[in-house]
Amino acid sequence: MRFLTFTAAAILTWNGAQSFVAPSIQSRPTFTSIPHSTQLSPATPSTLSSFTSSSLKSIQSDEFEGGGFLEKINVPYLAFYAAFLTFAFTLAPGEVNSASDTALINELLSNPLHPDTNHLWFTIWNYFAVVPLSLAALLLPGAKKSSALGLPPSPFIAGAGALGFFSLGPLMITRKAVTDVSKSEDCGFFTRNVFESKPFAVILTLLAFSVPFTSGLASDFIAGEDFSCLVNGFVDLASSSRFVTVATSDLIVMSAISASLIPEDRERRGMDPTLPIYALLPGIGPCIHIFLRDELPE
Repeated sequence: MRFLTFTAAAILTWNGAQSFVAPSIQSRPTFTSIPHSTQLSPATPSTLSSFTSSSLKSIQSDEFEGGGFLEKINVPYLAFYAAFLTFAFTLAPGEVNSASDTALINELLSNPLHPDTNHLWFTIWNYFAVVPLSLAALLLPGAKKSSALGLPPSPFIAGAGALGFFSLGPLMITRKAVTDVSKSEDCGFFTRNVFESKPFAVILTLLAFSVPFTSGLASDFIAGEDFSCLVNGFVDLASSSRFVTVATSDLIVMSAISASLIPEDRERRGMDPTLPIYALLPGIGPCIHIFLRDELPE
């Protein structure tokens, strides 16, 4: 499942290049030559002062149009991102790059289908192949309008597949909500033809529902495994592993962000912006919304 995430990362990066490089090329200014008959008067201190003043005003209006820097960023997201980094690197239990965490990562990479680890943790791990894809489907429509600082969102979303909120955080700090979106004008090629397509929505939803089965969690329930034993095993693992604790917290944060984006996505499609109750299902809820949502206006 992690292979799907890295494949999506490559698609997102190319999509971002298409969406942001091309418009910048088209918007290059053109220059015309000054006719030989035009006489340039010598500059005087008053004219230089007037020119400098008007130039500074022009720069300031261009740089701070729509408000200053602090008005262009989401301060609560900035504070939360700082708190998340503090927790991940200083407060989370366990040690950074501990021998046990290294062994766990090697086990997940060497045996990606049936690793010798707690099945509840393995289920959480596998949802990292689902949540970044649902975030891409929710964030990319109208992405060219959403960045208050002009940052291309595709690299940040692609990085979320491997780095989670560490990569997604800077995008959310500088992002603004966009509800006026045209599918043909405001979406890149892959957004229109992949992330907005029904086949993608069907595959993503089926993938989300299949994770508990492919991770062995559903088999434990079918076999009558005591759920409290699974939870206690996960708690013991997380209490000694910084990797497990931070990764679990990371997935919870990204799932919450996905749910918070659904009302905006519904509004841009002319739907009732009220958050549906099913959207609160971690990992699965946003996928259900993507499957049921209306198409963007042309």
